[in-house]
Amino acid sequence: TIMESHLQSPSLQRSGLALLAYVALESDTQDAQALLGSRGAALVLAAMEANKSDAEVARRGLAALWALLENRRRKAVDDRGAPLPAGSVALVVDCMRPHSEHGEVQ
Repeated sequence: TIMESHLQSPSLQRSGLALLAYVALESDTQDAQALLGSRGAALVLAAMEANKSDAEVARRGLAALWALLENRRRKAVDDRGAPLPAGSVALVVDCMRPHSEHGEVQ
């Protein structure tokens, strides 16, 4: 994907994360569901990890993760898999740590 090809571009990641969050909350199409499967969370986490110093990427990444989990909850998804890849919580905390002064990241 474009996001994966340009992980080192914070501006592109900000836009992509905002789009993922919107799609997760507002779309019911099959295309959206394909995007929002386990791959959606992996995209968000990769963007956050590659841009740990960018508070806006962290904020939008957290919003996208919340939206993905909310989408899963609303649709009563039961795929017997973990909602997020292993190690996600530690990565999220690591991405939040440098932005203690940004309330929306905490």
